Amino acid sequence: MSRMLCAAICAGLIVQPAMAATPAAAAPSEASEACARRYNAAIHLEDTMSAMMKSMMPVLISQEEARTGQALTARQKRDMVEAIAESAAEFTPVLQERLVPVMAATFTEPELCALADFYESPEGQGVMLKMPAYTRAAGGAMAEVLPLLQGDMMKRVCERLGCDAATMPTPQPS
Repeated sequence: MSRMLCAAICAGLIVQPAMAATPAAAAPSEASEACARRYNAAIHLEDTMSAMMKSMMPVLISQEEARTGQALTARQKRDMVEAIAESAAEFTPVLQERLVPVMAATFTEPELCALADFYESPEGQGVMLKMPAYTRAAGGAMAEVLPLLQGDMMKRVCERLGCDAATMPTPQPS
């Protein structure tokens, strides 16, 4: 779990300065924000986040077991899954509201409204119905690729910083 958290923090540190360097835009219109909310509702953001978290559970459990060097009991796994699900459920609405002004500042009103129109359409809803299955499959792909990505990143960092990647723990694909 710590590597996942570290990766998220690193991504945030990389993205945040880039966002800060973006010139300030005019305040988003109420119509843009309304379309952003329509979009979030149409994509079932809360369900999508829940499915994403569920698909990541095996990876998170595996990483916690690797971190501690001990297998988690069935009860510990259940507790971990429940705690993560509760946290995600509580913070998804907060995230959703924080995304509205970001989306409205990033996309034009016509773009946001077009996104909302598409995802409210039968085709868009068809895509959304298939998203949980896709997310589960993507989680499996992520579980296979993430250890390889982490190993490759460590090797490249060590090449540039002069550390010895061979002495660093190298995750193996599951």
